[in-house]
Amino acid sequence: MGICKSKLRPHESKLSVVRRFSKLNIHQFYRFTQILGSGSFGTVKLAFSLEQERNGLQSKCYAVKSIDKRRIGQRLHLIQRELEILVQLDHPNIIRVYETYEDMRYYHFVMEYCRGGELFERIVRKGVFSERKCSILMKQLFSAVHYMHQQGVTHRDLKPENLMLASPDDDLDIRIIDFGLSKKYPPPQSANQGRSQVRTQTKVGTPIYVAPEVLQGKYSQTCDEWSLGCIMYVLLCGEPPFFSNNLKVLEEKIQNKDIQFNENSWQNISKEAKMLVIRLLDKNPKKRITCAQALSSPWILNQASAPPSRMESIPNNEQENEKAIQLLKTYGNISKLKKETLNILLNQLNETQIQSLRQQFEEFDKDNSGTISVKEMTQIMKKLGLNDTEKEMSELIKKLKFSNKNDGNLYGDLTIHYSEFMMALLNQQQYLNEERLWGLFKQFDIDNKNYITSLDVRRAFQRRGKQLSTVKVDTMFNEIRLNSQDKIDFQRFHDMMLADSLKTQDEDMQIPNISKMSTNNPQNLPYLNQPIGDFNFDI
Repeated sequence: MGICKSKLRPHESKLSVVRRFSKLNIHQFYRFTQILGSGSFGTVKLAFSLEQERNGLQSKCYAVKSIDKRRIGQRLHLIQRELEILVQLDHPNIIRVYETYEDMRYYHFVMEYCRGGELFERIVRKGVFSERKCSILMKQLFSAVHYMHQQGVTHRDLKPENLMLASPDDDLDIRIIDFGLSKKYPPPQSANQGRSQVRTQTKVGTPIYVAPEVLQGKYSQTCDEWSLGCIMYVLLCGEPPFFSNNLKVLEEKIQNKDIQFNENSWQNISKEAKMLVIRLLDKNPKKRITCAQALSSPWILNQASAPPSRMESIPNNEQENEKAIQLLKTYGNISKLKKETLNILLNQLNETQIQSLRQQFEEFDKDNSGTISVKEMTQIMKKLGLNDTEKEMSELIKKLKFSNKNDGNLYGDLTIHYSEFMMALLNQQQYLNEERLWGLFKQFDIDNKNYITSLDVRRAFQRRGKQLSTVKVDTMFNEIRLNSQDKIDFQRFHDMMLADSLKTQDEDMQIPNISKMSTNNPQNLPYLNQPIGDFNFDI
């Protein structure tokens, strides 16, 4: 999460009335180890959950960003704004923020840890990507950026340094990070509205990946598609489409020079790949291809027809689809407290443990939009021989929504979002064994009283940036036939979590050993270095 120069807006420095930082001591919950990185305003450290370790579980790795209050001065509103954007976005290829804390000196953000490091470092270390691997990554990026744009978010600084690989074992699972320059506007009402909403804005971004209209100070969401075109170009040939060590010369090339494909670097690259790059790097933003259109381009479709990779959708499996439908229907009727607990569990599991569930999400998300629509659900139901109508599917999706308007996390559209789908599929006894349930119970019972009170529930939500009113807490307890003065012991918690959960014969998945972060440092590649000079950022 980056902090850039900005004209201070004192009226924006007030914290959101919805998201607040927990005042609990972060060191009560996380064990910090090595420093992963540092910047002008703080450090990022590798951390492990003490709660998971105390309860006999091998902790998932987390990245905790600690921002020094003394260094940020009156820029808190920038941090808060980036946080608000990040917690709104719910896509498997966008970095996740799990919890937030505050103490006398720091603001702490507990985030997803990407063990594979920056995409930039991978390019430097291993060189260019094959078309096959490049298409897999670009498909993920097109999906994630399309999703962002549908939510009204423009990233404005997409580049290999802001793309992280989830694992060092392969290059096929990516995360978009650093939303410090992002802008949030009302979501577009149509596909064309996003590109037509041109606004006068300050030049932002990283020079060699910035769109020509950004240099002119009037641009829309399509500036992100230009950056994706530059990234695709770099992945395939190892150098950017436009380069100069002089910033003014670089700007002139971006605005006026035609894209070129060096024969030595591009002779073995397909015409479909070159055509997609050309369409992404169209200097006319109104003619530039959108991410939604790129997902249907011949290059993406042809590459997707090759044998499936580890992170691509599994073949159609009617039995698994039927089970997923059953779990979605059940999830719509469970209590809010159980939904929140399943959310905590989702945040504790690593990519290996939820791999099959994520593949199931991708199987339902036919258009790769990052959400599952009523139409997609209805089509799957018809293939399974079920007669649920679109109206019934709409009612089902409404039941899945955990939040209400005051929570600041409402998905107003009638689609199933990633976390909703994943939490629904976690409602299986193979994920809810005794050991895990005890660990989840202790997520609320942080004082080791061996029971949970309404205050414990309120504090657990606060760690995740959500404020619960007395009415909301009363409602949660009433749903499980208690009042807010009652105490929830482990047996009642256990029974609540197993009620309506799906019984399966699968063995519980074990947490694999986590290797240490790679310490490889990037070498000096002149074509990927930035020219001297930078833009003034007005956020």
